[in-house]
Amino acid sequence: MRTSLALVAMLMASACIVIPTQGETVLDIRQVELFPDGKFTENGAWTISGAYGYGSDPLRHSNAWIENDSLRIEHDRSVNSRTVTVWSGVNTTSGHESATGEPDGAYSTSNGPEIVLTDFDTVSFEGKPVLEARVFLSMQVPVRLSDDEVRLLMDNGTGGAALLHTWFHTETPINALDNPYWSMQIDVTGLTSFDVGSLAFTVDYASKGGQDDSELRLDALGLQITYQQIANGVEFVRTSTTHELPMLPWIDIEPEHGLWSGFVAEPCGLSVDVNATSSVWNSPLIELPPGQSVGRIWIDEEGNSSLWWRVAESEEAWQLVPRDASLGADQSIELQIEMLDGCFDGLRVDFNEPKVVVRGQMSGDITGIDTSLSSLAIVIGGETVVHTMFTAGAFEVQGPAGGTLSDEEMVIEIVTRFQWADDGSPNSFSVLVEAVEITGGFEYDIDEDPVCDEIPDFTLLEDGAAKEFDMALRCSDDRDTILSYNVLNSHPSVVSATISGTEIVIEPVPEASGSAVITIIATDESGNTDVLDVEVVISEVADPPIVGRSGLPSTVYVEVGVLKQAQLTISDIDTALADLTWMSTSQWVSVSETGLVSILAGAPFDGNVFLNVTDGTHQSNISFRLNATLRPDLTISELITTPSTAQEGDLISIRATITNLGEADARQFWLSCTVNDQPLDRATMFGLLGAGNSTTHTLEWEATGSNEMVTISCVIDERDHIRESDDQNNQAQISLNVQSSMPENTPMNVSSEADSEAPTYGLVVTGFLVLLGICYLILGPDRIRKVR
Repeated sequence: MRTSLALVAMLMASACIVIPTQGETVLDIRQVELFPDGKFTENGAWTISGAYGYGSDPLRHSNAWIENDSLRIEHDRSVNSRTVTVWSGVNTTSGHESATGEPDGAYSTSNGPEIVLTDFDTVSFEGKPVLEARVFLSMQVPVRLSDDEVRLLMDNGTGGAALLHTWFHTETPINALDNPYWSMQIDVTGLTSFDVGSLAFTVDYASKGGQDDSELRLDALGLQITYQQIANGVEFVRTSTTHELPMLPWIDIEPEHGLWSGFVAEPCGLSVDVNATSSVWNSPLIELPPGQSVGRIWIDEEGNSSLWWRVAESEEAWQLVPRDASLGADQSIELQIEMLDGCFDGLRVDFNEPKVVVRGQMSGDITGIDTSLSSLAIVIGGETVVHTMFTAGAFEVQGPAGGTLSDEEMVIEIVTRFQWADDGSPNSFSVLVEAVEITGGFEYDIDEDPVCDEIPDFTLLEDGAAKEFDMALRCSDDRDTILSYNVLNSHPSVVSATISGTEIVIEPVPEASGSAVITIIATDESGNTDVLDVEVVISEVADPPIVGRSGLPSTVYVEVGVLKQAQLTISDIDTALADLTWMSTSQWVSVSETGLVSILAGAPFDGNVFLNVTDGTHQSNISFRLNATLRPDLTISELITTPSTAQEGDLISIRATITNLGEADARQFWLSCTVNDQPLDRATMFGLLGAGNSTTHTLEWEATGSNEMVTISCVIDERDHIRESDDQNNQAQISLNVQSSMPENTPMNVSSEADSEAPTYGLVVTGFLVLLGICYLILGPDRIRKVR
């Protein structure tokens, strides 16, 4: 069988470590590669990350990748530069002082005299190498240049002013008073920061005679300087992977596995008894796996102790165990610990002294690296195992790892630290990690039956989580690397036991409680078995009510005083619905036993309402937002015309009275009217009509038609912009009889006999008025009607 130290099990009765017995034969012993990912053959096994500085800022100059079965970590810094803008501080020509300093809108004007500017503040980059520079001009030439020209010259103090640029024959005016300013690159090769500060620039408006084309307006002249800055910093590149060892080249011994005196049991382990004359602990016999040797011994302690060893079952004197080296014994041993003070919680004996070995090469410009702080480290589970400082050339370093290795999945990291502090020059340095190896692994073959660790009896909750067991971690066999597993169940109606590969899942059957015995059988290819019996108890648990939203929205809009209902879904497998108790945080909301929610708000409200249902033991909750509001109710309470009868061509006044019958103000609503369904003027908007108030609006209409009945209709809030208590009372209409106009009388000459006919004429007029009154009663407009 290929086995790890899982074969080395504790026998508490004899207090010894079990290795192959006399009746078992070791067939083969082999070394085991504990960390194959350290060969970098699988790119996906590694994760690369890093940070600039000691926080979480991303890497700026370093990177890492896997290629050609190696890990390459590159650190590449370009020149460290900074850019600053400085403005001329001195004008050497009279009358042009406004051209100095930063752009401020005040400029100097010239159409002939030169403007000479110098004295740039170089304090920010004094003594630093100047890499490049640009000159900026905040300037304006308001009229295009036809014959005249503007010239820019620079004097670096080495041989007179040199022409940098000339503006002439411009197609348009030059307007660069505001940012972006006019700029150009200038040559500063060989100039120091002091030289830059002394540069002198001449801006000259050169007239060609006659009338000037324009003028020069100069606000400021500046230099944008890029200079080399000193550089310092640190970057950490982390290349990490997770790994579980294929075997464990060590054995852990708990304090209770040995014999002791002068100790007391504490949460920390065995603590020195201050009343004892001495505190001594003796280990059980520690037998070696075949063909292996004792490596280092690691004590989990807090305090001071002495560790001794000797060949097992011998009368030899105890020898002091080196704490920083391998013991190297090739026989079974026993250990003794003498504690002076403190507490210890066990020890680990590793075999073959497992080590982490890392090999690779470092190359590049190491002068730009702080070698006193830059390093390469291998970290396992947060503990540094290997650490080496940067040095050019090939390297191979190693460190003991037995105390940091784990029987669980471990995080293994390759941490590279690049530290630098220089003048900002470019730098390139690389670390090539060719392999990371963990030594000490082994395996051997013997002939024996399967052996499985016992599974203690346990209890699960009804409808609770399952429990899983990976039998591959609990069982081992001799010649068969793969075992088959089977399960038997005494009460499948209570407990479900299933197996998939090596995973056994034991879980409660829904809504069942009780107990069952689960029998697990491990079988090798020869038919040898190991049988485990596990009693599983399922504890009964009452289920809570289950409530669902169903027809209840997350926000419910209601009008105060108006009942609204919505249905919830409610179920409880253990309790009748009639025995459930509902509670509401709102006095206006109630719930029936079937989950019908009734809402009748007594006042405006906007907030969350919580509904709680309980069976007396468990409870469930649901909530919704209740928005209860008062609403307006607009109606046309009166619609009349003046006059009440009309002839064709008469100007009719139509007056509508609008009343708010509701409990809330109405805001921004429209009134529109029609005559025989034809719009009458444009709709009118009203800003505010308070609750219980009325307002009137008058329109005019020139009567048309001949001996016909017309219908005048007015409607409020035709498009339902306002949420009202009643939207069906917003329209009113009346009818009006329009008669044809009377023919005009033929003009007559008035004679003296007219006076004698005056009484007769008065009677005629009176009769005509009486006739009109009778017509109004018969043919006049109907009483106001509300259209629903």
